[in-house]
Amino acid sequence: MCRHLTYANASATLALFVALGGIGYAAATITGNDVVDNSLTGRDVNERTLERVCPGTARRRAGDVCYGRLRQAADWNSALDRCQASGLRLPSIAEGFLVLRGEGNGELWTDEVIDGQLQSAALVVRDKAGTDPTGELLTNARPYRCVASPR
Repeated sequence: MCRHLTYANASATLALFVALGGIGYAAATITGNDVVDNSLTGRDVNERTLERVCPGTARRRAGDVCYGRLRQAADWNSALDRCQASGLRLPSIAEGFLVLRGEGNGELWTDEVIDGQLQSAALVVRDKAGTDPTGELLTNARPYRCVASPR
């Protein structure tokens, strides 16, 4: 083995620093804005590294449900229409409990409708610890949150 600096050793060391510097420069300066749309294929992206994003105004997240702010009390049909108009929906019972666990006690309309003897009612989740949603007439005004699944 040679104990003095040779041209090959110097060239190899220089090449190593240039290569590592290029990778560091690329990592620090290239962003998603630098990638041309539709230029990446499934091979180019590790899907496990992608984070699912909450859509629109449903920016908060509890488990696998995105939800928006608590909205002013409205009857069930109005709440349903307003959620759909913003591209969202009323939560299922399970999603309602997830949201309340994230936000604290309260009550929310859900998408579950039951038909009673006199009038239809929707199930309302009342608190984060509760397990039994209760029926409320669709015409009663209740607070609500719109939800969506992360994309």
